[in-house]
Amino acid sequence: MHNPEHPGRIIREEYLEPLEYSTETLSNALNCNRGVVESLLNEKSNIRPEMAVKLARVFNTNAEFWMSM
Repeated sequence: MHNPEHPGRIIREEYLEPLEYSTETLSNALNCNRGVVESLLNEKSNIRPEMAVKLARVFNTNAEFWMSM
């Protein structure tokens, strides 16, 4: 059985680290609570449709990309 990567890991490794974004920077860009972002980055929550739209806007991707995870 295949275990797909958690979106939190992808956000951390593929976006935050190269862009040198902090959790606070990302939460401000997403206009959401820092705790919500930390929960996602720590792989304790999944991406909901509203968050997928916000992530798509911030990282210049599309919501379907985030929802497919």
